[in-house]
Amino acid sequence: MSTSTAPTADAPPAGLGLSLRTLQQTPTPALEAALGVRLLPSVLRYDPTRGLAPLWSADATWLDLCETTTAHHDHAPVRAARWPDAWSVTYNDAEGEHTVSVREVEPTDLIDADPIRNSTWHANSRARAGLHFMASTERLHWHESLFERELLITLDFDEGLNDLASQPFTLTWHDGSAWKSHTPDFAAVIDGEMWIINVRPAPLVKPQLLANAAATRTVCALHDWREALVVGYQQPALTILKTIGAARRTADLAGVGGLMLDFLAERGPSRFGQVVAATGAPALARAVLQRLIWEREVTIDLSRLLTDETVVALTEVLA
Repeated sequence: MSTSTAPTADAPPAGLGLSLRTLQQTPTPALEAALGVRLLPSVLRYDPTRGLAPLWSADATWLDLCETTTAHHDHAPVRAARWPDAWSVTYNDAEGEHTVSVREVEPTDLIDADPIRNSTWHANSRARAGLHFMASTERLHWHESLFERELLITLDFDEGLNDLASQPFTLTWHDGSAWKSHTPDFAAVIDGEMWIINVRPAPLVKPQLLANAAATRTVCALHDWREALVVGYQQPALTILKTIGAARRTADLAGVGGLMLDFLAERGPSRFGQVVAATGAPALARAVLQRLIWEREVTIDLSRLLTDETVVALTEVLA
C-alpha cells in the first residue's frame, strides 16, 4: 500500500507537468527554486481601456518608450573638496585596463570601451545575458539580462542613437563613510549628447542602486552629460517594437512597399489590413509594412495594440 504526502510549503514542484492550479498555489520561493528564475511581482502592464494619448511611432523617442525614475535625485552623495580627483573610472580597451579620475575621463574613452565585465549564461542563471544586434550601429552589443536587451531595442528604434557601449566602466566613489563601486549598464551618444544609463525593473530597485545612480548623476553633471535610470517600458509599445523589429531586414523583391506607399498617398490613413490586402501579396506585405514602420516611412499609434484595425499613415501626413 502506497501513501502520498503533500509537498511542504518550501518544497519545489516535482516537475513542470503540473496543473495550473497547482502552480498558482505553489509558494514563489519554491517555484523560483524549481524553475531557476527570479519571479517579479505581477504588474498589469497594459490596460486597453485606458485613455492613453496617441504615441505616433514616427515621432517616438527612446524616452517616450521607457519608464524612468527620479528617485535617485534625492540621494546626492557627500563630496569631499577634491572629489573629482579622488573618484575614479576604470575601463577596458584594446590596450588593456585604464583607471583615471572622473575629472580626466573623456567620453570617447567610455563609448569606445569594451565591456568591463562579461557574464556567462549557465543552467542556474537567473538573468539571460547575451548579444543583441542593433541596426543603428550595425554591431552586436552585450546585455546582462533580457530587461537590458529591451532597452537596446528601444534605443535602436530611436533615430538619434549615434553609438553605444555596454557596461562601459566601473565608477569608484565615496559615500562619506566608505568607498563604493558601481558599473553602469550602458553609455550612449544620442543626438550628440553623452548618456549614462542604468537599467533595473522597478521591483528590484534597492537603496544601494539609488545611491550608485546618484553618484553617476553627480559625475554626469560634472561633464554636462545626461543620465537615466530605466525601470520599465511602455506597453504595448515595446511589444510592437519587438514585432516590427523582427521584420526590419525584410527584402522587398516584389516592390510591395512602393504599392503600399502609393495606396496611402492616394487613400490617406488606412487600416493595416486594408493596406496589405491592396498589394495582392498580403503575407509578404505584412512583413514589408512592419519594416516601413520601423524605418519611419509610415507611422502608427504605439499606445494601441498592432492589429489589422491599426491605422497606418504616411509620416508626412501627421507631421
